[in-house]
Amino acid sequence: MKLVQSTWFKNYDRIQGNWPDEKFALFSISLSHHFLKKQGLPVRLNTNSTGFDIVVDRLGLEYTEVDLCLEADRIDADVRPLFDRYWSLNKLYAYSLVKEPFIHFDNDVYFLKKLDQSWENAALVAQNQETNLPYYTTCLAQIQQHFTYVPTYLNVKPESALAVNAGIAGGAHFGFFQQLYCEVIEFLISNAQHLDLLPDGFDNIFIEQCMFKSLANHLDLPFQYILKDTIGPSKKYRVNQFHQLPRGADYIHVMNYKSNPTICESIAKTLYYADKKLYHHCIHVAKSLRGGKQHAPRQQSDNSDSNASGKLKYFFQRTTRVWRSLTDLTLNFESIEKLSEAILKVKGRLRESNFLIVQDVFAFEFERYQFFTTLDPDYTARKYRDFVGFQSAIRQEDWKEGRLCWSESAKLIESRWNWVECNEFLEVETNHYLTNLKLNPGYFATLLYYYPEQNTPKEQPIDLIDTLVIKLARKGTTVSDLVASVIELLKEQNSAVLGEELLLDRVRFFAFHGVLVVNNE
Repeated sequence: MKLVQSTWFKNYDRIQGNWPDEKFALFSISLSHHFLKKQGLPVRLNTNSTGFDIVVDRLGLEYTEVDLCLEADRIDADVRPLFDRYWSLNKLYAYSLVKEPFIHFDNDVYFLKKLDQSWENAALVAQNQETNLPYYTTCLAQIQQHFTYVPTYLNVKPESALAVNAGIAGGAHFGFFQQLYCEVIEFLISNAQHLDLLPDGFDNIFIEQCMFKSLANHLDLPFQYILKDTIGPSKKYRVNQFHQLPRGADYIHVMNYKSNPTICESIAKTLYYADKKLYHHCIHVAKSLRGGKQHAPRQQSDNSDSNASGKLKYFFQRTTRVWRSLTDLTLNFESIEKLSEAILKVKGRLRESNFLIVQDVFAFEFERYQFFTTLDPDYTARKYRDFVGFQSAIRQEDWKEGRLCWSESAKLIESRWNWVECNEFLEVETNHYLTNLKLNPGYFATLLYYYPEQNTPKEQPIDLIDTLVIKLARKGTTVSDLVASVIELLKEQNSAVLGEELLLDRVRFFAFHGVLVVNNE
């Protein structure tokens, strides 16, 4: 069984793809390769000359076999324009060139478990099955209504369409992939005048994953799945839980979370622990690729002014929005003292309820401002030291007897209204500052910490259980005692009680991100 990866770049300006910058693209390629090498099997790289230069020459990643099959002049001239339009064709073409049983791993897949021997003889292998997702239902509806050439295996009700997630794909029936590639090319050429009807972004996923599964079913070829669940509208993915490594997770696939700050930070830290030298080398290569120029910090575009006024405007954007909705008076951003005076002066000019809201949002952002402007120079180094300590502790059988303490790398803010920015893991926005003007006060707790890899602040809304975990940890306790205490406190308050494993998951999450420190020494 051969392991295969495909990495190609159109040019040196397109390296970051959907990642925030080049550094994270290189982190991910390196981390995925790191875990594959541990399988002790041959690993083939499909690439082009740019990919070879970056991945092999510059990063120094080692492969058993390297094939420049994705170089433009290796692809038939009559279909080359399709490759420019559909990135998924590069993968399907690369699959078709392998003449032996193989498993292909995407560069955002981190495979920690040992390959199951049964996969070596499986006709086809994929990550898991998917059904009734918009990628497939929308495309199938357009295809069946408008396309000239519709293969018989695509004549199914759109809502009944099945697909596979091809983060992992392959099998012993390698001849199938030659047929799949030919089928997709014929489908695209025959329907050239209709291809714009397929939504941008959906089209690649449909070609790679729905046509894959549909053709396989048509040929009665069985699948062996890495994950057993069928993912659809009622069943979501949970394969990006970095904080559960290594005990609670052995497979991670980033998928469409490449721009997610928490995921990016998690990849960086996981690579740092796995191979510190390679982590630093990725940073060096990324800088060289962009001529040594740093990208602007994420989420700080409003902080371009170097003077104090510009800095304060950036840190007090929510205060400004609420203020402007209630009064025509001007906020003074000359200094934090002048800004505080302006807030107090409006007390008699606003209804008391509105002033309390202004006061609350200002207090929230003031604590945030103090935290992020007083970070010590050792912050990043300390976070990584704590992370290495946590990773060492979690690998010990008695890790639950380790001591917990609060990290100086985080801050807890309590407020009467919810001022947290958008939740990055939700499809709906929670950025509802002005909505607070219509709401009664309550209790909200927000955890602040910092993502040094992206030079960006992180706000984490927390619930009652999180608050209990943090407050008990601040007093100093063992992991096992903390879990027992939280369960007892929840019983006393007649609140829903979580099981031990769910509470441990919260502890792992906070320790992974440097909010809590675990010490097993």
